[in-house]
Amino acid sequence: MDLRDDIQTHRVIRYQAPLIAWVGMITVSSAVPAGWFPQLPFWWLPKTVHVVFFFFLCLFIYRALRFQQSLPTLQKYAIPVSVLCTIIYAMADETHQLFVEGRTARLSDVALDASSAFLFLLVHRVTTAIRSSKLPACSP
Repeated sequence: MDLRDDIQTHRVIRYQAPLIAWVGMITVSSAVPAGWFPQLPFWWLPKTVHVVFFFFLCLFIYRALRFQQSLPTLQKYAIPVSVLCTIIYAMADETHQLFVEGRTARLSDVALDASSAFLFLLVHRVTTAIRSSKLPACSP
């Protein structure tokens, strides 16, 4: 194994493995029948989980696309492609839930998941603007 193979292996582990693990976690949690979840005390808690799961899904898709070297076009358009992939995965996840006992597919959940992708887009734009400006991020 030469240095080039080591670098490629490092890239896969660092940028693609988290995406694969995260997709697996979402898929497994989506496959759990409704009665197996504990009753949550606040109505907004499951929706917050949706936002967090799909925000990080978009982040991991972005990282996997941005730092791969095989397809330069995907690297160039990593942000819009990651948002689009997140929305497509949200639709597939809700469709999958139609086949899980006690679970339902909700268009509102797809919309919430899509908003998580757009929240990632906003956070990315703001952090990029802060990093590229000469001003410090926080002033004392």
